[in-house]
Amino acid sequence: MLLGLLFTGCNCNSPQKVTKISKYNKLLSLYKPIEIDDTIRIFSTGNPDSVGYKFNGKLIDSATFRLFPGTEIYKNEYLYNQFFAIDKFDINSNCIGLITRTPSQYSCTSIKVYVYDKNLDRITDQFELADISGDENWRFEKIGWIFRNNKKELNYFTFRRDVTIHGMEIDSVAETTSTIINDYAFLYIKASKHDTIRNNVKLSLYKFLNKK
Repeated sequence: MLLGLLFTGCNCNSPQKVTKISKYNKLLSLYKPIEIDDTIRIFSTGNPDSVGYKFNGKLIDSATFRLFPGTEIYKNEYLYNQFFAIDKFDINSNCIGLITRTPSQYSCTSIKVYVYDKNLDRITDQFELADISGDENWRFEKIGWIFRNNKKELNYFTFRRDVTIHGMEIDSVAETTSTIINDYAFLYIKASKHDTIRNNVKLSLYKFLNKK
């Protein structure tokens, strides 16, 4: 009698829709959702753990950051082998951009965007927006901007400056000179991949370097 009541009204022959649980759910939950309506500036610092640094992020455990491609080279989550979840934004209805602080030359100063594709359930692309590093005679800084163009499409612009100091002695007097190299890129974020935009990058360079 009890079994009859339990199965009353249950159509056991009806197919049941199974919702797939993504292995990326835990990773995605670490990121703060943001809206990109205009322009956001992404920058790095030599002391990313300092209080008030806006791209500090939440530490991602070593089992979870393995979902990012290319992370097999990091044997543990200690010291410089750490990943931090910062913000996430919608690229379109299917793809999500994950702004992430990652290991660089000497510390975790590189800020990248990983692109998660919902339909494919995997990371399909990545690109670096900012970093900073250097040693005794050399230093570089890379800054990035994510913005929407007039068509409301997402684009990003990066600018990197390398400075090398050369020491010499002239007539027993120490002299130094420096070599400065500037590099920049202007790209768009479309679907699950990014690509170069062919337009006036020098005009864009002036525009962004003068925008805080």
